[in-house]
Amino acid sequence: MKAEHISIALRLEDIPHIGSKVASLLREAGIEEPLELQNQDAVWLYNKICSITRQNHNLQLLDRLLAAIDFASGGAPRPLHVFSKRRELLARGKAGQLLMPDGESSH
Repeated sequence: MKAEHISIALRLEDIPHIGSKVASLLREAGIEEPLELQNQDAVWLYNKICSITRQNHNLQLLDRLLAAIDFASGGAPRPLHVFSKRRELLARGKAGQLLMPDGESSH
């Protein structure tokens, strides 16, 4: 069962919308514990994961990172579609910053 608040999340997998695959990617990026996500930059973390894995990950990963960072920073668990909308707005404002490992924009 997923944690209702960051204070009771013991593992990355306890965070809403974070399963074993995303938790593994976070660990590869150096995030080992839920509280380490507090105040992280989701776009930077997404780009770091893409660079480390040498893969262009689906932008749903960015949605999950936005959700996890919001939760780790004290936000309530919310449906993932809320973060999909946030990502769409973010992408418009930071279009050139969603870079893939090969340096090309995700757009």
